[in-house]
Amino acid sequence: MLFEISHTTIYSYDRPVFFEPHTFRLKPRQDSALKLLHFNLTIEPNPAGSTQALDVDGNAVTQAWFSGAWNSLVIKAVSKTQAGARNPFDFIFSDPGSQKLPMRYAHTSATLAPYLTRPNATAEVDDWVKSIARSAGNETIPFLVALCRDIRDRSVYTVREEGDPNSAGDTLKDKRGSCRDLAVLFMDACRAQGIAARFVSGYHDSRLNDEKRYMHAWSEVYLPGGGWRAFDPTLGLAVTDGHIAVAAAADPKDAAPVSGMFRGAAVERSLRADIAMTISP
Repeated sequence: MLFEISHTTIYSYDRPVFFEPHTFRLKPRQDSALKLLHFNLTIEPNPAGSTQALDVDGNAVTQAWFSGAWNSLVIKAVSKTQAGARNPFDFIFSDPGSQKLPMRYAHTSATLAPYLTRPNATAEVDDWVKSIARSAGNETIPFLVALCRDIRDRSVYTVREEGDPNSAGDTLKDKRGSCRDLAVLFMDACRAQGIAARFVSGYHDSRLNDEKRYMHAWSEVYLPGGGWRAFDPTLGLAVTDGHIAVAAAADPKDAAPVSGMFRGAAVERSLRADIAMTISP
């Protein structure tokens, strides 16, 4: 399938402000199933300077800095990506011990440490995760599939355009959340069983509501022999096609489409994001 995406984000302020250096993560990722055919990023006001880079997770980022004071920041990303079907289970475990929970990484534990930390661990999440692991026979793949479905079945999907993800404990208790909340719950649950997990932001091919499109969030887990494999707890499934990843990180804030600060006396600010997507065979 061919995905043509136009994503415009507008930050507006009631008084001119000075923009500190910003990081933009809006370039779709390329992998075995995704081929980026075109990408263009425009920023207004025109930056005083910018540079392209890869961050610690291999995300393509644009870093820009500005001069002067402005009432708005407008970012428009236009991309065209060819997406093929993928089988999320087309691998064998390179370490047979990884098939059982809790996961133990033989050679990559230090590298994966950031993807295993649980700063807000709770007993409620731990007990819930253990019950799912037991029902899956403490088998890694059945656990991931069951966990993804359980989050979907127990949770009411909501839209929240701004703000950090809620904690895993709060989302479990509330039984509702945005896609980023559900992704964080899935991540924490995986980490509780020793499975390295990271947050992914990007686009999905169907609307989860009838009004407009939003960026989507899901999770990836690191499986020896399979590398990073994606699961979408909002939809309750392993990712096969229809997901266009933009950025991934151990901490959700490091996968945000736009990161940066401003200085000034602005009292009111607003954010508007518009996403248009065309999909063709």
